Amino acid sequence: MTGTSVDALDVAIARIHGTGLEMRAELIAVEQTPLGELKAPLRAAADQTPMSALDFARLAHRFGLLHAEAISSLTGRLGLIPDLICLHGQTVAHDPPVGWALLDTTPLLSHFECTIVTELRHLDMAHGGQGAPISPLADWILFRGERPRTIVNLGGFCNITSLPGSPGGWNQVTGRDLCPCNHLLDEGARRWLDASMDLDGRKAMAGTADRALAMELAETLGANRDDISEPTRALAQGDEGRDFLDPLESLPVVEDRLATLTSALAIRISRAVTADEELVLYGGGTFNQALVDDISDIRTPAPTCTGLKGVPPSAREALVMAVLGACAQDGIMITSSGDSSDRPNVGHLTGKWLQSAP
Repeated sequence: MTGTSVDALDVAIARIHGTGLEMRAELIAVEQTPLGELKAPLRAAADQTPMSALDFARLAHRFGLLHAEAISSLTGRLGLIPDLICLHGQTVAHDPPVGWALLDTTPLLSHFECTIVTELRHLDMAHGGQGAPISPLADWILFRGERPRTIVNLGGFCNITSLPGSPGGWNQVTGRDLCPCNHLLDEGARRWLDASMDLDGRKAMAGTADRALAMELAETLGANRDDISEPTRALAQGDEGRDFLDPLESLPVVEDRLATLTSALAIRISRAVTADEELVLYGGGTFNQALVDDISDIRTPAPTCTGLKGVPPSAREALVMAVLGACAQDGIMITSSGDSSDRPNVGHLTGKWLQSAP
């Protein structure tokens, strides 16, 4: 799994117990592999930089090789042979019903004899859905509990999954995108620190947020994104929102800019969730302690935690893909957006399947 942050390739190994909506997933291992020389061209592709067809094909193949090597390394060290591999690819375009998650599966065919599935978004888009957010079903399987809770992914874009408490079912789960998150944090670090990130949010924690500017920025981040009747997707559509940082240039101290940014993100996220329910934070943004602290402070005394049920912040997205792959193999329509919510039994399995030979 690689997300819109384009920061690394995450591989999770899961043991699936049971089938269908009653399945349980046990996280066995997770490992992060640096993208290395692939990071720059993948980011360029997601930013809609023109390339030749051959350049795209070569990039997809090299990306497939990285997947094969990363999965082989982890499974080999653990002495495990996978039964199913579910791959996301790098989203470089998303404009339903058109979408492209860049990945050449050819290299994996020479490494693994198991079934492989990719392109989990396409069936939903074929039936009128957005193909996103893709994680809510897996979030429900992994994290549902007695009380309602919201799972927050602090990724390149921030998206949320709202889970009902018991006895609520899958049909009561909702998910949506909120605003750019790590896109802004990382761009701020590149602009003002000449670094890829504000390590642990230290610079932001050293600054003082401009409250009025943070409130103004939070309003801008939320503009036109709360009307769920007109979903606004956040998958490499050129809406990473880097121009949102421009007003922060008025603050002379870099640390204050970063502190104001994390404060604005925290305000935006907190306004989008129920005030008293549990909030569980996941994604790369959890490593920015300033952002985590800001969210927790705004929501006090409501509970906010990082990670849940033995799934660490860095493991969720890759584990989600493993669960969705297992659900798709069981014939479940893994998304509930658009017209597809009325099609629980469609004519195709979700995804593009490479079946192992009998």
